[in-house]
Amino acid sequence: MYGLLLLPTGAEPPGNWENIADWVNTVDNTNTNDTKAKYLVGIGSFLPDTQVEVSLAGGRLVENRERTYRLNMAVLNIDDGHTALCRKLQTNARRFTFWLITLGDRLVGGPSGIRPQRVNADFVLASGNNSREVWNITFAATFLQYPEMTSQAIDFTGAGLAPGGGGGGGECACEIQTLLADLPTYVNDDAAITGGLSTGDWYVVDTGNDFLPPGIPRRIGG
Repeated sequence: MYGLLLLPTGAEPPGNWENIADWVNTVDNTNTNDTKAKYLVGIGSFLPDTQVEVSLAGGRLVENRERTYRLNMAVLNIDDGHTALCRKLQTNARRFTFWLITLGDRLVGGPSGIRPQRVNADFVLASGNNSREVWNITFAATFLQYPEMTSQAIDFTGAGLAPGGGGGGGECACEIQTLLADLPTYVNDDAAITGGLSTGDWYVVDTGNDFLPPGIPRRIGG
């Protein structure tokens, strides 16, 4: 996944969550009164963490109940607005719902979004000449079934997104391709460290890795 949409509690959701035009009127990163959604770009994952199982009929039947997923994302396009938001996340402020944007051109979250159970953020200043400032954010969310996904490609990186005036006007200037192009390329963690990176830094996997396909982003030690 490469993107997050965060909608504050009480803010007006898009009329149709699968319609890009509705999201353009919903997202505005310059808004400061929590009436518009915020858009974050980075590198992340949304992976299963735990699942509750209930044993019935003396153990002859097992039912699946709540399952918890953990979101981890490194926000790379940092400005003062990102920092202010992530500092709020450090206090476990979770009065919002969120949607995921995947590299497979899917929007995950359904019409109502995903409500986080726990949130946190850490500002990372790693050593090394090629390191960069990163906010690492973490969400935990619990649900019975995986959230709904769109079946169409929706691009949130073009015109109509913040920075800009009300309604989200302007250019986002935060395409994931641009962010990935700024990352160095190494075969594996050892080669990245030899090249000057440190634990926690990101790079793009090069051809020759024994376990990972080339072209994907990876964080050293992760």
